[in-house]
Amino acid sequence: MEQRWSDVVRASRDFDGVTAQEQFLAQFPPTLPEKEIIATNNVTGDVHTHRCYEWEAWSFDVPPGVFMPGPTSRLIHERLRSGEIDVRARRFVSVGAGLGIETLLAGLAGAKEVAGIDIHEPSVRAARSVYLTYGPSCGAPFTGYVSDLFENVDRALHADIMVFNPPFIDVPISSDPAIRRTIASGLPLARRFFAELASGAYLDQVGRLYMLLSNTAPLREILRLALTANLAIDPVHTQSWSGESTRTYLFEMRWAGPSA
Repeated sequence: MEQRWSDVVRASRDFDGVTAQEQFLAQFPPTLPEKEIIATNNVTGDVHTHRCYEWEAWSFDVPPGVFMPGPTSRLIHERLRSGEIDVRARRFVSVGAGLGIETLLAGLAGAKEVAGIDIHEPSVRAARSVYLTYGPSCGAPFTGYVSDLFENVDRALHADIMVFNPPFIDVPISSDPAIRRTIASGLPLARRFFAELASGAYLDQVGRLYMLLSNTAPLREILRLALTANLAIDPVHTQSWSGESTRTYLFEMRWAGPSA
């Protein structure tokens, strides 16, 4: 069982912060070799076609260029559906909204505000269409932002619950810009995300960020960026995949207090 950041700090009071940080990061696996990452993410050009995503009793049209959810995405979907990620009467933001399953589930679960952010305008259109088509009972309206992270987002936007399944793979998966955008934008995007999150007020002071990361990305470096941004990190789920060396983590992150 992976340790919470706050638990590592409490256990390391006699050491400096760097030692505690390295102790925390060392429990997570190093990044997989490049060849294995490429083999695991064998993405084809069908991202440019209409596809169909089926989950539970639903069937969704996935327009060209829009990210196709998979088993990793469902680690968040299932927790929104079950209420483990509790959005009731809370302000919900999905970064990298893609098809919009997360925003739909948040609306159905009773979020009081629902927003989706994506750099890809057809993805924001698709997320809005999914929300209006499958969530007519949602009490909260859908607000979509075509934005490179928080660049074009209303500064008044504040999330109690934020989710992000980020494209932080940092090896050349493909020369296709759509594939790089959806899964392999790398560490430069991770650096900008945490810097923008820390400089703005997009995540409420008592809010929670749920982020999916795996060792197909530079996991330890990304977590170090989160810690540097003054986020406390709790690994709430670990997923292994049959026949693969990939380990996927769902992290809950929150602003660290003085003692975190």
